[in-house]
This record gives sequence, structure tokens and C-alpha cells, in this order.
Amino acid sequence: MLSIKVPPLGESIVEATISRWHKNEGDAVAAGDTLVELDTDKITVEVPALKPGVLAKRAKSEGDVVHVDDVLGELDESAVPATATAGVSAQTAAAAPAPAAPLQSDTTKSSPAARRIADERGIDIAAVAGTGRGGAVSKPDVLGASSGAARADTGARATTQTGGITQTPRVPVI
Repeated sequence: MLSIKVPPLGESIVEATISRWHKNEGDAVAAGDTLVELDTDKITVEVPALKPGVLAKRAKSEGDVVHVDDVLGELDESAVPATATAGVSAQTAAAAPAPAAPLQSDTTKSSPAARRIADERGIDIAAVAGTGRGGAVSKPDVLGASSGAARADTGARATTQTGGITQTPRVPVI
């Protein structure tokens, strides 16, 4: 068994949150396949499989906070994936709808976590004001835009219904 551990995350980063598992227990894994995605306040890290095998165990769940060198799971290098499991995974992948095109503009500077959250919430990342270095959009910018968008959208409907001047909703930067 090969332990899957949290890799070094950066100079001052000591913990991360498991945002998404890409593989389930019993899934076949090729070397280089992304197993799990970790989010920090600065970066999103994809943890790849170092060798081929089968994901034998998930030691942590999505949403768990983990530290550098914590064991995330175990990869069985000697196991051969069950044909039934591989068939079900292939059928599920074929039946799954194609992912929606990302709303992000290629010219917008943003962090991976900001892009993922914007895609999940249907926010056009190009419309979010970035407060990061060089105007880059960060995770807190997108979260603020997400909560501010509902308020701004409600206000825009009210002015339209009263016959007032149509205004472009503004999203507060927190």
C-alpha cells in the first residue's frame, strides 16, 4: 500500500481543506491522475497518483481540514480494478452531461479557487473586481460578489418595476 499524503503547500501554508475527491474507493488510477483537490486561502492544489493502482481507502472526507504530511488515503499498487467497477465508471462517465463552458475570460487574472467557485455559482469572473496583486480576482472577491449579486439583482428589479432609471447592479468589494 502506498500512502497518499498532503504535499508541501508553500512557505507559510500549513493547512488546507479537501474540496473535492476526483476518485472513489475502488477506482482504477493511472500515474499522474488527480486523486484529490485541496484548497487553501491562496492556492488550489491537485494531489496526483504517483503510481498506477486502485484507490483502496479515503482516510479524509471532503470539507476536512488537513495539514502537511497528513495521510489522505491509500493506493493499492498491486490490486487490479474489478471489471464491474470499471464498467460502471465508464457507463457513468458516458452518461454524465458535458461540463458547462467556463464563464471566465482568458484575460482575467484569477486564482484557481476563485475560478472554480465562480464556475460553480455561475458568476462571470470578468465582472468581479479583483483585490489581489495586480488586480487578480481571489476567492474572497468571488464570495463577496456572490453574496452581493443577490442584493444588487433585487435592487435592479425594483427600479425597473417602478419605471425608474435602469441601473447596472454594482457589487460591493469587501
